[in-house]
Amino acid sequence: MAPLLALCAFFLIGCASVERSYQANLFLHDIQAQPDDETWLKRRTDDPSKEEISFEINDAEHQALLYRPYDSAAGSIVLVPGLIEEGINDQRLKGFAESLARLGYRVMLPNLADTQDMRWGPESINRVSKALSHMANRDGSQQLPLGAVAMSAMGAPTLVAVAEDDFESKVDFVALVGSYYDLKAWVEYVTTGYDSVEGSDQLTPEDGLRWQLLKHVAHWQGSDEDRDWLSQMVQRRQANPEATIDVELSALSSEAASVAELMINEKQEDFARLYDELAENYRDSMAKLDLSERDWDEFQPDLILIHGTRDRIIPFSHSVALSEAVPDAKLYRITGLSHTELDPGRFDSLRLWRAAAAILDYRVE
Repeated sequence: MAPLLALCAFFLIGCASVERSYQANLFLHDIQAQPDDETWLKRRTDDPSKEEISFEINDAEHQALLYRPYDSAAGSIVLVPGLIEEGINDQRLKGFAESLARLGYRVMLPNLADTQDMRWGPESINRVSKALSHMANRDGSQQLPLGAVAMSAMGAPTLVAVAEDDFESKVDFVALVGSYYDLKAWVEYVTTGYDSVEGSDQLTPEDGLRWQLLKHVAHWQGSDEDRDWLSQMVQRRQANPEATIDVELSALSSEAASVAELMINEKQEDFARLYDELAENYRDSMAKLDLSERDWDEFQPDLILIHGTRDRIIPFSHSVALSEAVPDAKLYRITGLSHTELDPGRFDSLRLWRAAAAILDYRVE
């Protein structure tokens, strides 16, 4: 498969050199391998260095892993983890960072705290912004192309951070893997199974997804007591989908109850009413994370979108809509991508290769 892809690369991608085309093939093979597997890329490149660094968020020190290529760097990337419990310790994510470093990128993998705690919200925008600022201002970074690569739901706060915090002239590209576009529509899909972006209910959401989302939203607003009751509700239903949660619901304030009722609801015909009844502070928080609420006509960095067509966490239709909202965005539709996990079929390998080539194309010679 590797020689075949390299040959296809020569004929199909005119913008990349033959060498870069071949490197994209090595990169694709490497990120699909197990962490300890011997790969073509590992055999052909020297090991990158890895060190722990710190950066500041709101006067507090946060840790990050910094991967450096063996030779001089040809570009910089901030790799933003998705909402996974392992955070920056996830072996697949660390392997992805190492692969990029082997091919010349200096990669910062920041511990944003909210992602490792399985929290995601408006504060994520500021956290991503601080990580990007740190990478942009490191010694030598000013002369290098800078990119941001974000996974899953963290794609939206990453894109907003780039657009809001004067990074558009500093960031050359943003790559999002399995991100959403319309947050209200995503919540509707998670709770009712109806994808209003596409106008379809053919793809059933992953089991338990509503409780994962409520776990995030529970930390956005309200009192400590409300957050505790919401968290207890989530834990009870995650342990037993049929568990009674009447006690928790009755203990919530009216504001917290409005978000709980929205997330518990399974009827598509009731969603609009429940969303309208959502407490204003929760709606305001959602609006800050909703890409469909913004005008992207003047967005300057190149946007690369990679999304699985059978994604049951965030439907593929969201990347289609985002690609239409951002001028000249590049969309790579991957049948063999289950949200952010690779399991490509033969025909997907070429599309994945094209996406890999697009990311590698920003390095300086």
